[in-house]
Amino acid sequence: MPWHTVHGNHDALLQGTVAPDAALGLRATGGARVVDLAPGQTPLVVLEAVAPLGPARYTDTAHSPTVPVPADPDRAFVDDGEFTARLRDPRDDDPRAGTVVARHGNAWARDVGEVRVIALDTVNPHGGWQGSVDDAQLTWLDQQLTAARDRYVIVTSHHPSWTLTNLYAPDGAPARHGAEAVLTLLLRHPGVVAWCAGHVHAHSALRHTAPGPRGDRGEGLWEITTASLVDWPQQLRVLELVREPGGTIALVGTVVDHDAPTTWDPGALDDTAQLGAISRALAANDYRARRDPVRPALAAGRDGDRNAVWRLPDPHR
Repeated sequence: MPWHTVHGNHDALLQGTVAPDAALGLRATGGARVVDLAPGQTPLVVLEAVAPLGPARYTDTAHSPTVPVPADPDRAFVDDGEFTARLRDPRDDDPRAGTVVARHGNAWARDVGEVRVIALDTVNPHGGWQGSVDDAQLTWLDQQLTAARDRYVIVTSHHPSWTLTNLYAPDGAPARHGAEAVLTLLLRHPGVVAWCAGHVHAHSALRHTAPGPRGDRGEGLWEITTASLVDWPQQLRVLELVREPGGTIALVGTVVDHDAPTTWDPGALDDTAQLGAISRALAANDYRARRDPVRPALAAGRDGDRNAVWRLPDPHR
């Protein structure tokens, strides 16, 4: 099957949080690995390196203890635009993949049948693991939505709306915008029926109602997130868009488990299914759940967040 990818904070930032710079680039590719805090530092300094909002910084100093390692230029950070270029699927030319109609940095728009899929780049390049977008991308998004007025539109991004809270921008950089600006724009265009995201590693579904008379008629969009394949419950989602008799459309969501056994053979680890079985066991025994046993249940979501049908008035009827 053709596949496409969406730019996320772990693709652009160190540990998904810290904006790379020249000094960090040398640290990543060089011959010394930091192994401990510098003299005088306390573990609290780590909070700066895992900040949800920018700026965030790596905690090494000139006095950080290190051990020698082989230098390796392949540990270099990903440059702007390199993500999209490296992950371009050679099957993009498959007719089932649709047609690229626009690109904007790591964002893109693609027409697949009667649907336009628009992928946003919600990474704040200035640091912090929560997301936002800048003026230029909002303008580009508005242009793509206007051009797709006769299509059904599904927007996708790494961050869901409630994590678009990272509005940090250094002096002189373009302003950043969060959930309110993005949702206001999406709800202004009737053809937008869904927003699909990840980041939170959990199944969820949230309905956003359009303002004014359109909202009174039940118009709006569904925002849907899907659990991560690395965490419990290790499920992906198939989402189908169906035009129904009577003037409605349905988003049919089905979650899918990977095909790995519940036990594994330590002598057969060259089998990817055996590796999948180990991965599932590790996910189910997440150490964080010892402190918060509700965590796995939240990731799995409610019944209506997994196998469900979400309906809206058909914007083109």
